[in-house]
Amino acid sequence: MKLSVLSLAMLCLPFLFPTASEATVRLGVMSPTGEATAMKQWSPVAQELEALLGEDVVLIALNAGNILD
Repeated sequence: MKLSVLSLAMLCLPFLFPTASEATVRLGVMSPTGEATAMKQWSPVAQELEALLGEDVVLIALNAGNILD
């Protein structure tokens, strides 16, 4: 009985909080040649992901200095 109530509650959660499913996808790419080159090269991939996922995709150019940030 407790398991079925818990299962029902878990199934209803996404419908109770619809904003929880709205997210921004961050796509980090390594850019040893510079941020401008990475943005130019990877922006079509980010745009395609936005179209497929229906979510905002933010492209982030990473290097050895900012990979942990």
